[in-house]
Amino acid sequence: MVTAIILVITLFLVVFMVEMFVPISANLEFKDICRNFLVKMEMQSGFDTSDYALLTERLTAKGFHDISISAPSSAKFGSEMELHITAVFSFSTINRLFSREEKEFEMVFIKSAVARKVIH
Repeated sequence: MVTAIILVITLFLVVFMVEMFVPISANLEFKDICRNFLVKMEMQSGFDTSDYALLTERLTAKGFHDISISAPSSAKFGSEMELHITAVFSFSTINRLFSREEKEFEMVFIKSAVARKVIH
């Protein structure tokens, strides 16, 4: 009997701890995707409409919604550009012993880069 109680408590703690890492993992994926597009924006000296569509598609595939992207479409060589991305990640988590609750986390990525490509 005591072993069963200890097993249930241990199982509950493991599930609880795994669920704590879900938003952390989602944030790491979000920042990784955004960094890749920041480098692409830096090399192209801007962010075109296909980049917007591709970034939105990749974030949606990872479970993000309410995605907002702000970036310049072009910039002169040596000028500073800012990429501003916000997205919401929602998932179901344990609230009490037998109930679940939907939680939402807003993730923000704001970074600057310098235009590298010469545009005439």
